[in-house]
Amino acid sequence: MTSTKRLLTGLVLVVGLFPPLAAPASATPKAPNVHPWLLTLAEMPLGWSTAAAPAVGRTGCFALAVTLLSEHPGSSGTVAYEKGQAPLVQEMLVSWPAELAARHALKVVVANTASCHQFKDQGTTVTVEALNLGHYGSLSSAYQLTYTESGTVVAEDFVLALKGRAVMEFSYADEEDFLNTDLSQIQSLLATAMADVKG
Repeated sequence: MTSTKRLLTGLVLVVGLFPPLAAPASATPKAPNVHPWLLTLAEMPLGWSTAAAPAVGRTGCFALAVTLLSEHPGSSGTVAYEKGQAPLVQEMLVSWPAELAARHALKVVVANTASCHQFKDQGTTVTVEALNLGHYGSLSSAYQLTYTESGTVVAEDFVLALKGRAVMEFSYADEEDFLNTDLSQIQSLLATAMADVKG
């Protein structure tokens, strides 16, 4: 056997002993795309339609959406649905590359909201109270906002919930008849929304 053949044979043996290395895993995982997880119109009860989602959430001490987005999520999306003029359902989902970052963002929002009992929004006084709507995801918190707009009493129920690497802000707003709001409908919509989130 010539020296060249011996060298090639040796190289084949070495390659056989050491299989190719796998491609290195990405050092920085990407945040999941939340848009496929948002509530769809097909999941809403009969009589609901798509509504325009506001670009910015509440201001003042109850700036849930603004605070969440300030925590630099990797992906975010918003949808809104209405039944006539009211009630109005809105969902915002934001995600991070790691669950720890998502959990931290939610805790920042909850901490900022803990001492928020009343604030002004475009001249309107808004009252904030804790709300018990059950537990959603691995960590959740709920609030009710009430205020008067053009002589009409409006209530907005908000839920913040963590599931995997995503945080959901879910709101349900109703007018005048809010004291008789069907909480089971809110809870059903929340459960559907949470089931859609894959984390």
